Amino acid sequence: MGIPEAMNNYGLSDPDAAQAKQQALQTEFPTFANKSAEDLEDILKYEDLFQSYFDGLEQVQMNKTVQLELEIGNETLSKKILGQEKDMDELRQTIADRQAILDSLTTAFYEKIKTQHDAIKPFAPSHLLQGLKSAAHQADQDSDQLAQRFLYDAAGGNNGSPGLVDSADQFVKEFRQRRKQYHALMAKYERATTDPSAIDGLPAQHVL
Repeated sequence: MGIPEAMNNYGLSDPDAAQAKQQALQTEFPTFANKSAEDLEDILKYEDLFQSYFDGLEQVQMNKTVQLELEIGNETLSKKILGQEKDMDELRQTIADRQAILDSLTTAFYEKIKTQHDAIKPFAPSHLLQGLKSAAHQADQDSDQLAQRFLYDAAGGNNGSPGLVDSADQFVKEFRQRRKQYHALMAKYERATTDPSAIDGLPAQHVL
């Protein structure tokens, strides 16, 4: 029971309030609850005594223990990582070696693809069609050159020569052969132009 307000003329502490504060002190700071006023004054007065008392507090001891455990854990982890450095270097070297092998295989693969492409290119329909056209054009030019050469020889004073008839017969034979070749190639070219399947299976040398 507290002191009645009318009788508390000397500023005395309420016993209930004082008891509540003492209980709170014992609950929150149990180490201070057992100290006398003189002890508390000495703790606050002398720094070394305060530090010694502070270091002995349970909360401080727990914090130091946790900090020490963290330091030990970090040191252990660092040693473990350093111990694995050699393995990591070997792993990196292995990866580099395998990457070099992969690059080499990739280069070889593309070279083989190019070789195969170059090998089958002459047999591609477009290439064969162009070959037919070029061969026909060449046969046409050859026949024209043959005719021009014969006419040039005939105009060069060979009129009446006994060999002129033989030359004419040879010219007609060669000219017909080359014109026949030209028309045959042009027929194949025109047929292949309208019907691409007509050129399938035709060897490249037949059109070159």
